[in-house]
Amino acid sequence: MQTQEERIIDLEKAVALLEKKFSEADIQNVNHNTTMLLGLVYKQQIDISVMKSNLTIINQQIGEIKQDVKNLQIKSDQHTSILDEHTAVLNEHTSILNEHTSILNEHTALHKEHTTALNENTKLLTQILALLTKHISE
Repeated sequence: MQTQEERIIDLEKAVALLEKKFSEADIQNVNHNTTMLLGLVYKQQIDISVMKSNLTIINQQIGEIKQDVKNLQIKSDQHTSILDEHTAVLNEHTSILNEHTSILNEHTALHKEHTTALNENTKLLTQILALLTKHISE
Protein backbone atom coordinates (compact mmCIF):
# COMPACT_ATOMS: atom_id res chain seq x y z
CA MET A 1 0.00 0.00 0.00
CA GLN A 2 1.13 3.53 -0.77
CA THR A 3 2.01 5.96 1.82
CA GLN A 4 0.07 9.11 2.21
CA GLU A 5 2.89 11.11 0.72
CA GLU A 6 3.02 8.86 -2.35
CA ARG A 7 -0.70 9.13 -2.75
CA ILE A 8 -0.49 12.94 -2.53
CA ILE A 9 2.30 12.94 -5.12
CA ASP A 10 0.21 10.71 -7.44
CA LEU A 11 -2.78 12.95 -6.87
CA GLU A 12 -0.72 16.07 -7.64
CA LYS A 13 0.56 14.42 -10.83
CA ALA A 14 -2.99 13.52 -11.84
CA VAL A 15 -4.18 17.07 -11.13
CA ALA A 16 -1.23 18.49 -13.10
CA LEU A 17 -2.02 16.15 -16.00
CA LEU A 18 -5.71 17.14 -15.90
CA GLU A 19 -4.77 20.83 -15.77
CA LYS A 20 -2.50 20.33 -18.77
CA LYS A 21 -5.24 18.49 -20.69
CA PHE A 22 -7.84 21.12 -19.84
CA SER A 23 -5.43 23.91 -20.70
CA GLU A 24 -4.71 22.35 -24.10
CA ALA A 25 -8.44 21.78 -24.68
CA ASP A 26 -9.19 25.33 -23.61
CA ILE A 27 -6.50 26.69 -25.90
CA GLN A 28 -7.81 24.59 -28.79
CA ASN A 29 -11.35 25.73 -28.01
CA VAL A 30 -10.23 29.37 -27.87
CA ASN A 31 -8.30 28.92 -31.12
CA HIS A 32 -11.35 27.31 -32.74
CA ASN A 33 -13.65 30.09 -31.54
CA THR A 34 -11.14 32.74 -32.63
CA THR A 35 -10.93 31.18 -36.09
CA MET A 36 -14.73 31.10 -36.30
CA LEU A 37 -14.97 34.74 -35.20
CA LEU A 38 -12.32 35.77 -37.73
CA GLY A 39 -14.34 34.01 -40.44
CA LEU A 40 -17.51 35.81 -39.33
CA VAL A 41 -15.73 39.17 -39.16
CA TYR A 42 -14.28 38.65 -42.66
CA LYS A 43 -17.73 37.73 -44.01
CA GLN A 44 -19.25 40.77 -42.31
CA GLN A 45 -16.53 42.98 -43.81
CA ILE A 46 -17.50 41.70 -47.25
CA ASP A 47 -21.21 42.24 -46.48
CA ILE A 48 -20.52 45.77 -45.19
CA SER A 49 -18.49 46.55 -48.31
CA VAL A 50 -21.36 45.36 -50.52
CA MET A 51 -23.84 47.38 -48.44
CA LYS A 52 -21.69 50.52 -48.77
CA SER A 53 -21.52 50.00 -52.52
CA ASN A 54 -25.28 49.49 -52.69
CA LEU A 55 -25.84 52.54 -50.50
CA THR A 56 -23.73 54.64 -52.86
CA ILE A 57 -25.83 53.44 -55.80
CA ILE A 58 -29.06 54.09 -53.88
CA ASN A 59 -27.90 57.61 -52.97
CA GLN A 60 -27.12 58.31 -56.64
CA GLN A 61 -30.54 57.02 -57.65
CA ILE A 62 -32.22 59.14 -54.97
CA GLY A 63 -30.36 62.17 -56.33
CA GLU A 64 -31.62 61.36 -59.83
CA ILE A 65 -35.16 60.90 -58.54
CA LYS A 66 -35.00 64.24 -56.72
CA GLN A 67 -33.88 65.92 -59.96
CA ASP A 68 -36.69 64.20 -61.86
CA VAL A 69 -39.21 65.44 -59.27
CA LYS A 70 -37.81 68.98 -59.60
CA ASN A 71 -38.12 68.77 -63.38
CA LEU A 72 -41.71 67.52 -63.06
CA GLN A 73 -42.50 70.37 -60.66
CA ILE A 74 -41.09 72.89 -63.15
CA LYS A 75 -43.17 71.34 -65.96
CA SER A 76 -46.24 71.33 -63.72
CA ASP A 77 -45.71 75.00 -62.87
CA GLN A 78 -45.31 75.83 -66.57
CA HIS A 79 -48.49 73.94 -67.45
CA THR A 80 -50.35 75.61 -64.59
CA SER A 81 -49.23 79.01 -65.89
CA ILE A 82 -50.43 78.15 -69.40
CA LEU A 83 -53.74 76.89 -68.02
CA ASP A 84 -54.15 80.12 -66.05
CA GLU A 85 -53.57 82.11 -69.25
CA HIS A 86 -56.09 79.98 -71.13
CA THR A 87 -58.59 80.37 -68.31
CA ALA A 88 -58.22 84.16 -68.50
CA VAL A 89 -58.78 84.09 -72.28
CA LEU A 90 -61.81 81.83 -71.85
CA ASN A 91 -63.22 84.18 -69.22
CA GLU A 92 -62.81 87.10 -71.62
CA HIS A 93 -64.50 85.14 -74.40
CA THR A 94 -67.30 84.12 -72.06
CA SER A 95 -67.85 87.76 -71.15
CA ILE A 96 -67.95 88.77 -74.84
CA LEU A 97 -70.28 85.86 -75.60
CA ASN A 98 -72.59 86.95 -72.77
CA GLU A 99 -72.66 90.48 -74.21
CA HIS A 100 -73.46 89.12 -77.67
CA THR A 101 -76.16 86.88 -76.22
CA SER A 102 -77.71 89.88 -74.50
CA ILE A 103 -77.66 91.90 -77.74
CA LEU A 104 -79.08 88.92 -79.64
CA ASN A 105 -81.89 88.62 -77.09
CA GLU A 106 -82.68 92.32 -77.54
CA HIS A 107 -82.71 91.88 -81.33
CA THR A 108 -84.90 88.80 -81.00
CA ALA A 109 -87.39 90.80 -78.93
CA LEU A 110 -87.36 93.60 -81.54
CA HIS A 111 -87.78 91.04 -84.30
CA LYS A 112 -90.83 89.61 -82.52
CA GLU A 113 -92.30 93.11 -82.14
CA HIS A 114 -91.64 93.84 -85.81
CA THR A 115 -93.09 90.49 -86.84
CA THR A 116 -96.22 91.19 -84.80
CA ALA A 117 -96.52 94.67 -86.33
CA LEU A 118 -95.92 93.26 -89.81
CA ASN A 119 -98.57 90.61 -89.27
CA GLU A 120 -101.05 93.28 -88.13
CA ASN A 121 -100.18 95.46 -91.14
CA THR A 122 -100.51 92.47 -93.45
CA LYS A 123 -103.93 91.76 -91.98
CA LEU A 124 -104.97 95.39 -92.45
CA LEU A 125 -103.62 95.44 -96.00
CA THR A 126 -105.51 92.24 -96.75
CA GLN A 127 -108.71 93.83 -95.43
CA ILE A 128 -108.05 97.01 -97.43
CA LEU A 129 -107.34 94.98 -100.55
CA ALA A 130 -110.56 93.04 -100.04
CA LEU A 131 -112.50 96.30 -99.65
CA LEU A 132 -110.84 97.81 -102.73
CA THR A 133 -111.55 94.74 -104.74
CA LYS A 134 -115.15 94.84 -103.60
CA HIS A 135 -115.42 98.52 -104.43
CA ILE A 136 -113.88 98.12 -107.85
CA SER A 137 -116.17 95.27 -108.75
CA GLU A 138 -119.26 97.24 -107.75
